[in-house]
Amino acid sequence: MARTIRIQEDELQQAFKHRDKTATATEFRKAMTVILMAKLGLDHNSTAELLGTSRCTTFRDRLDIRNQGDPNKGIVGWSPSLYNVYGRGT
Repeated sequence: MARTIRIQEDELQQAFKHRDKTATATEFRKAMTVILMAKLGLDHNSTAELLGTSRCTTFRDRLDIRNQGDPNKGIVGWSPSLYNVYGRGT
């Protein structure tokens, strides 16, 4: 049995704002992933089936909405100093 999805109110509000300002179907789907899970209580499998995507995509979509506005948030182990150590920075 799937675990219950817990979505914070601020995450849901971010999804509503994202849905209202989106210009592409992909961005709309990302917002709807969070909204469907929060409002209908769907798990990742059911949401993926309903939207016609993979289960992994629902995780990525939720993460994108949650970390909106901060491109480095949610990246484990990344830091600017590591980027420069491996010769990829300036």
